Amino acid sequence: MEYGNPTTTNNFAKYRGLVHGLHRAKEGVLLPLHVVGDSALVLSQLRTYRSPRKPQLAQLYDVVRDLADDVAVVSWGHHYRNYNKMADCAANIAMDTYSSVQVRIPSGRRVVKELALHLDNDVNHWIETSTNEHADSSGPTYTEKDRILSRKHLALRGGVVCETIIA
Repeated sequence: MEYGNPTTTNNFAKYRGLVHGLHRAKEGVLLPLHVVGDSALVLSQLRTYRSPRKPQLAQLYDVVRDLADDVAVVSWGHHYRNYNKMADCAANIAMDTYSSVQVRIPSGRRVVKELALHLDNDVNHWIETSTNEHADSSGPTYTEKDRILSRKHLALRGGVVCETIIA
């Protein structure tokens, strides 16, 4: 995967990241799956089943929607970039090095060490926010099992492309 093309838009990269991440989730049978990202527009389009206007993005949207239906995504959550530092860190590394990198956990590579610094804080903030948002609603609830699985799968996969995917 390479998103460093000068004509690549931010939303194109977000959708490509979701395609990759959802494929990984499908392969690993990671359930329940909560998708969390810092692109309010992309997440809103997916949550409300509203396809983008640009044909290139609409094609990716269709792929993401099909994958999301296959893995039965529980929620599409917006997470401000300030609380999505792991994804922001990965994007900065890619911009600084002009390359995309994929690594497996465990790894001694610098990119993994930098991302790991932000992992726990990002996931904890998401869990706290999600728990508070759904405490008084009929929406999805996040059990202790979900919390443990979220941390476990993220820690094992280290899977951040452009969106943080929490399983």
